[in-house]
Amino acid sequence: EAEAAEKAHREADAAIKARVEADAAMKARMKEIEAELARIKIDAEKPHREAAEVEKARVEAEEAEMARVEAEAAEKAHREADAAIKARVEADAAMKARMKEIEAELARIKIDAEKPHREAAEVEKARVEAEEAEMAR
Repeated sequence: EAEAAEKAHREADAAIKARVEADAAMKARMKEIEAELARIKIDAEKPHREAAEVEKARVEAEEAEMARVEAEAAEKAHREADAAIKARVEADAAMKARMKEIEAELARIKIDAEKPHREAAEVEKARVEAEEAEMAR
């Protein structure tokens, strides 16, 4: 009976040991499977990640191009505004110069128009002085 009990005890220990080893092997295999699944998941996500990165780069490139086009348009508008201002300043200067010419011409006309009156006044003054001198004599 003691031998049978000893044998049964050894067999139970061996069964427990085998079960523990089987559990450890199963846990190790589960870890391997989980690692493989993680690799598969990463590999499966890679094209989506790459596509998202490509799309992000494309959008950034489009935004940069739009910003460049807007900057060029703003620069062109600025140049056109500067040109318009310059043309206006030049037109104003030309108009002022023409106004000066017109004023000078008007002054000459006025002087020429007053000349006969001035000469007549001088003649009249000389006549009066001559009469006064004659009367005084």
